Amino acid sequence: MVTYCQQMVMFSSLYVGYMLFVYVRKSFSFSTPAIMEEDVLEKSQLGLIVSSQMFGYMVSKFISGIMVDFYSPTFLFAAGLFFTGLTAVVFTVFNSWMMFTVIWFLNGIVQGTGWPACAVLIKRWFSPDQFGTWWSILSTSMNTAGTMGPLVSAALVTSHGWRIGIIASGLMAMCFSGVCLLLLQDYPPGSEPRARPDAPKLKDFSLAQQKSRLPVLFRCPLYVMVCINYWIVSFIRGGCNDWGQLYLIEEKGQPSFIGSAFTSSQEVGGIVGSVLAGYISDYLVYKKGWQVNPRLKVVLWFTWMTAVCIYLLLYYVQADSPKFWVSALGFGIGFGLYGATAMFGVTSMETAPSRMEGTAHSIAALASNLGIVASGLPLSLIARFYNWHASFIVLGYLSMGSALLAYFSQWPFSPPSEQEEVDNAEEKKTN
Repeated sequence: MVTYCQQMVMFSSLYVGYMLFVYVRKSFSFSTPAIMEEDVLEKSQLGLIVSSQMFGYMVSKFISGIMVDFYSPTFLFAAGLFFTGLTAVVFTVFNSWMMFTVIWFLNGIVQGTGWPACAVLIKRWFSPDQFGTWWSILSTSMNTAGTMGPLVSAALVTSHGWRIGIIASGLMAMCFSGVCLLLLQDYPPGSEPRARPDAPKLKDFSLAQQKSRLPVLFRCPLYVMVCINYWIVSFIRGGCNDWGQLYLIEEKGQPSFIGSAFTSSQEVGGIVGSVLAGYISDYLVYKKGWQVNPRLKVVLWFTWMTAVCIYLLLYYVQADSPKFWVSALGFGIGFGLYGATAMFGVTSMETAPSRMEGTAHSIAALASNLGIVASGLPLSLIARFYNWHASFIVLGYLSMGSALLAYFSQWPFSPPSEQEEVDNAEEKKTN
C-alpha cells in the first residue's frame, strides 16, 4: 500500500519539475528587456519567436495527452524536461532570429509532455477523494514559476547577460530531469493494473484501437458538457485577462496602475480558488460519493461567483471607485474562473473510460486553448464597433450560461471503474 511519504516524494518531484518546465518556457520572455537593449531583435521578431513556441506547445500538448495512455508518463515527463532544457541551451548559441524561431518552436514541442504526464500520475497516485486537492495544488506550480522566475532571471541577466539567464534555466531543467527519472514511478507499488483475460493488454494497444474507442468517450453526455463549459470558461478567462485592464482605463476612467492591480489580483484569486475548489470537491466526494458529480456542483458555485463579480464590475465601478474594490472584484473573478478551470481538468479525466484518461484530458485541454484563442478577435471587434462595455456584457452573459450548463450537468454519474465493461464490449466489437 502506498505511503504518505511516497506520495509526497512523487508530488514534490512533479511540482518542482513542472515549475522548471514553466520557468524555461518563459525564460525568453523574462529576458526580452535585455535583448531589446542590445538591439538583437526587432519587436515583430520577438513576437514571432514567442508565438512559434506557443503554437508548438499547443499541438504537442494535445498529442502528448494521447501518448501518455500508451507510454510511460514518468519517461515522457523526464525526457520532456531534459529536452526542454537542452533546446534552451542550444537557443543561446545562435544569433539569427530565424534560428531563434525554429529552436523555440522545438522547445514548445518538447514542453507539451509535461502537464499530461503530471495529470495521469496524480490520478494514479491519489485516491478520488484526494485527487482534486492535489491536482489544484500542483497547478499552482505555474504561478510559482511566474512569481519567482522574473526575479531569478533579472538577477542573472543583470549580472551575466540574457544568454546566461536562459542557459541557467536550461541546465536546471536538464539536471532535475535525472532526479525525476529516479524518483517518479508510473504506478504506486503493488497497484499496477491487471487486465482481465478478455481485455487486451496495454502493450497491444494501437492508435487505431484508441481511435475506435473515441465514440465511447463522446457518448458520455457529461464529458461533452465539460468540454463545452471548459471552452466557455476559458473564453471568459482570456477576455478578462487580456482586456480587463484596457476596459477599466478606457470605459471606467481608472488609472493604469489600478488596471494592472486588477490583472494581478485575478492571478492571486486564481491560486486561492484553484486550491479551495479542489479541497471542497474532494470533501464532497468523500461525504456524498458519486450520486451526482460533486465537482460540477463546485463549478456551479464558482461560475455564479464569476457572474456576480462581472456584473458588479460592469455597473458598480466608476472612475472614483477605490482601488481595493476594483482589486477585490479582480480577485473574485480569478477565484471563480480558475477554480472552475481546475475542476474541468479533474472531471474530464474522471469521466473517461479506462486507459483513456490522457486522451480525454488532451481533448478537454484543446477546447480550453481554443477558448482562450477565440477570446481575442471577437471581443476586440465588438469593442471596435461598440465599446469595451459591450464586450464585457457578453462575458457576463457567458458566465451565466456557464453556470446554467453546470446546473444541468447535475445527474447521476458512474465512476470509471463501472465503465470498464462498456470499454471492453466496444473493444470486442472492433476486434
